[in-house]
Amino acid sequence: MLSLLNLLLQVVLTHLLLGGAFLPYGFKFTYSASDRSSVVPFQDYVFPKMSKCPMHLFGPSGTRQLYDGLCVLPLNLLHDKVIKNPFSKKQTIC
Repeated sequence: MLSLLNLLLQVVLTHLLLGGAFLPYGFKFTYSASDRSSVVPFQDYVFPKMSKCPMHLFGPSGTRQLYDGLCVLPLNLLHDKVIKNPFSKKQTIC
């Protein structure tokens, strides 16, 4: 009984953490592969591959300078290659 409560709590917390995109993710993932009308796939909204990240560097005078850069999120790239591509209809097995 305690493990079921733990499972439900984790599902609800993950759903809240992802901004309400966890519970309908499977349905949207399945049917967004056939719908090519959107430029950005649904998966990229939930698991983006790049993000803006601040970098604190020291300038020539020794003061801290703030630079905005683009950071690559490697776990989301792995998610894209391992989970999304085997279910793609474009891929052929040789």
